[in-house]
Amino acid sequence: MPAVSARGRSLQVTFFLALGLIITTAAHADNCTWKALSLLGSPWSTNFNCSGPNGSVYPGQKGADTASIGLLQLLGNVTVDVNVPFKVALTFDPLLPIGLDIPAGGALILDSGSASNSTSNQINISGGKLTAPSGATINNYKSGLTLSSGAFDVLGNMSLASGYSQSGGTMTLVSLRADAHHSKPRPDECVQRPHHPARRGW
Repeated sequence: MPAVSARGRSLQVTFFLALGLIITTAAHADNCTWKALSLLGSPWSTNFNCSGPNGSVYPGQKGADTASIGLLQLLGNVTVDVNVPFKVALTFDPLLPIGLDIPAGGALILDSGSASNSTSNQINISGGKLTAPSGATINNYKSGLTLSSGAFDVLGNMSLASGYSQSGGTMTLVSLRADAHHSKPRPDECVQRPHHPARRGW
């Protein structure tokens, strides 16, 4: 085997370090924050400031991004008004509890790293779709979740620290992390639960 010079080894190390940095940063490429003047609740598609290599206008538009809705979101709900194509690690950290509405035409994929600072925060699915994708792990998510129509798909691992209620729509579970009122399915079993009057609460 031909000998590798010290310069060659140095170039190899530099290449692999650079490659590792690219892979690490590409996982969530853009960082998006809620606009300071959007106090009364506004659409997802127009009220974030994003920076990073993806060039997203809103979180999840052009790649997997991180997003935060923080202290200055004081009143009103944030409406997911688009079908967000990529995963978003979404952090709720408002001064007062807020709501996230997902109506018909809206869809959001929550990634690992998603978190909520208060069980008084609320996600409302009313015709749209919320997904915890395969491979994602979202533990002790402090937000209430209501499904009135549309879909809630848990394909990865997700546990809620607050309440879950369903008056319509379909919940699909592949990996069930918290379900105090129903029998636990096999890990490889996919369960679809359309609305049924006797099946409420999580």
